[in-house]
Amino acid sequence: QFDHRLGAYVLLVFALWHALDAFVAHPNSQTSYRAWVVAGLVTAQAAIGVVTLVLMVPIWAGILHQAFAMLVLAAIVLHFRRTGEACSLGSVGSSAPS
Repeated sequence: QFDHRLGAYVLLVFALWHALDAFVAHPNSQTSYRAWVVAGLVTAQAAIGVVTLVLMVPIWAGILHQAFAMLVLAAIVLHFRRTGEACSLGSVGSSAPS
């Protein structure tokens, strides 16, 4: 449980940092908006996780936490795909000689 919470807090910090960075680099853009949506969803996911623990893990809260995790993942994937990163996963190692 400690590892899960530590990972969640690290993800929350990175999501907020990315949203601030995107806002500074591209204010009032779709990239900035999507970054803030991801940060908001990650914040909500962390809050749901805390509530789930405080309530001593009722089934409905655990299921909500899991379902919201899928929503967070979908938002992150959508943000990544629409951002059009200059470095794609397919280009990793492509500069190596054949």
